Amino acid sequence: MENHAIHNVHDKFARRLLGDLAQARDVCQNYLAPETVEAVDWVGLKREEPNFIDDEFDEHFADLLYSAPVRGGESRSRVLILPEHKSQIDQSVLLQLGTYLMLAWRREWKDAGRPKVFRLSPPVLIVLYHGPKPWNGPRDFSDQVRTLPGMAHCVPHFGFTLIDLADTPVERIRGNPVTRAAFEAMKRASDGTLVEGLPSITRHFKELPSNRATWEWLRDVFLYARHVTCLPKKIVRESLRLIVAQNRVSAMEEYFLEKELDEAVGAAVAEAVAEAEARGEAKGKISLILTLLQRHFGEIPESVRERLTGIADLERLNELAVKAASAKSLDEFTRAL
Repeated sequence: MENHAIHNVHDKFARRLLGDLAQARDVCQNYLAPETVEAVDWVGLKREEPNFIDDEFDEHFADLLYSAPVRGGESRSRVLILPEHKSQIDQSVLLQLGTYLMLAWRREWKDAGRPKVFRLSPPVLIVLYHGPKPWNGPRDFSDQVRTLPGMAHCVPHFGFTLIDLADTPVERIRGNPVTRAAFEAMKRASDGTLVEGLPSITRHFKELPSNRATWEWLRDVFLYARHVTCLPKKIVRESLRLIVAQNRVSAMEEYFLEKELDEAVGAAVAEAVAEAEARGEAKGKISLILTLLQRHFGEIPESVRERLTGIADLERLNELAVKAASAKSLDEFTRAL
């Protein structure tokens, strides 16, 4: 498997974990600074649209974007949470995060009606890293700005919370059982111990109830492992028996899990993932079209929104995006719709 394909698998698995609201909440509560954890009302954590369009109509895709209210703050007080995943050291990560943050702030300001006086939401930036070596990239914007005589006061100091799995022993990985299993799998995938570590990863699921959510997460961990490395069937069976022996998984669930590792069912899973990604891409293109229309023509009628959201064909949406950028009026676009 080529390196870029491996990285793509890592990214998908990280988004599966951090894109789950409960798991994102668990990661934040276990890895952010205690004062941040205490200040945020995590019950109110919610997903935000992570796609942005800059002034040159270039589209930017953040991995994920969340917001959450602040305890004891004003009704509109909130924080923006930007988690980013890296499977290799990225010297430009702060430029990437900074771009996403500026675009998120700009959208926040526009959504508020572009007031002359406006206070931005404080950001919480997170980098989840699991490369083969501990992170030695930049941790703060000041790391990437030249130090010049008399200019120290001009250097921005702005960093992120680093979750460095390469520098974290397995026994010190924190979180609920799913977080611990996923983080251990990612760590072992990078340091080459995934096969022998699979039983250790599986043991985390013994703490969970025997239900559909549990074995779906277990399935995803096994599928991730299978895409990253070659899993001997003996190791798979031994790992599953760690749970079955404790009567935590029924015979039907055991059958389902073993079948999920079969090539035929694996192909079906891949097809389902592709369909889900296509739906996600269509949603992103519809968001782009609506943004272009709003920028050109102001408020968009609900009837136009409804017709757009009913379109799933990506080629058709591409055509409409071009039309939204070139139309002289909303009526011209509506006729094309």
